[in-house]
Amino acid sequence: MKRLIILVLILLFSVPILTRTTYQATDTNYEFGLWFINTLDPKTEAFNFACEKLIEEDSDTIMAFAFYDFYFLKDEFDHYKYWPTEFTIQKVEGIDGALYVSIQGDVKQEAGLSIGWTLLISIILLIGALMFTNQTNNMVVKPIVEMIDTVKKITENPLASS
Repeated sequence: MKRLIILVLILLFSVPILTRTTYQATDTNYEFGLWFINTLDPKTEAFNFACEKLIEEDSDTIMAFAFYDFYFLKDEFDHYKYWPTEFTIQKVEGIDGALYVSIQGDVKQEAGLSIGWTLLISIILLIGALMFTNQTNNMVVKPIVEMIDTVKKITENPLASS
């Protein structure tokens, strides 16, 4: 029984370890950036500076950016080359602008953690099966074998059993 409780506790404690949000918070800076840029006048230099700064800060993830007359498109970005789960479109309600953001790194990390989770569950199931087999052997098979041995001894020599 103690072993079963230990296995259940391992499962419970491994959930946060094998979850992506434990290691990386969901980005909301894109929404804040779009909201901040929306407060600026599109005809000013500050607007262009804020747009360029947003792209510069997240140059590894921002693939495309459109906001009023400001456009940015990464050279190698072709949204047909990406699976739908590998990029997201960031929009903020009431703002006429959008960011195409690559989430390939997040998807790869999530896939790796899912593989780890699957392996952990498989190992725990294997240990549980081995424990069940061992307990079944001790509680069912051994007593039956001992009874059969006792019956054989009695049939061979009935006087020796008393």
